[in-house]
Amino acid sequence: MKAEEKSSIPRVRIAIIGNADVGKSALTVRYLTGRFIGEYRSNTDLLYNKTITLETGLTEVEIVDVYAGNIDDDDNHEFPMEQVLWADACMIVYNITERNTFEYAAKCLAEFKALQNAPTAYLVGNKADLDHLREVNHNKIY
Repeated sequence: MKAEEKSSIPRVRIAIIGNADVGKSALTVRYLTGRFIGEYRSNTDLLYNKTITLETGLTEVEIVDVYAGNIDDDDNHEFPMEQVLWADACMIVYNITERNTFEYAAKCLAEFKALQNAPTAYLVGNKADLDHLREVNHNKIY
């Protein structure tokens, strides 16, 4: 595709936010490739691109998988403001088997509520296949 053709394609930007090891990369790669890869290592934000076909035509999807840092150090988790303001929508992902990841997700939702012109945010409970280890009760989320 020529550069000038690509620039006229509508673009959607999505930021994937959450603690380390909640499955952000797995969800992203599964969406992009349709495959599940068991192990991911990341120490930086990762940007992915995919062109999809909608009823209205082609759309360029850009997804940033936001680096989360150390899952055990909640005090050092800063809200990823730059990535959120870049995005048209955000997915806040938590692991249903780890309560602290939900607590961080709840902090992110509170930050979203305080933002003017915040992008749409979706809360996603991941690792549902591990329901027998669930620590986050879906009836008590909000």
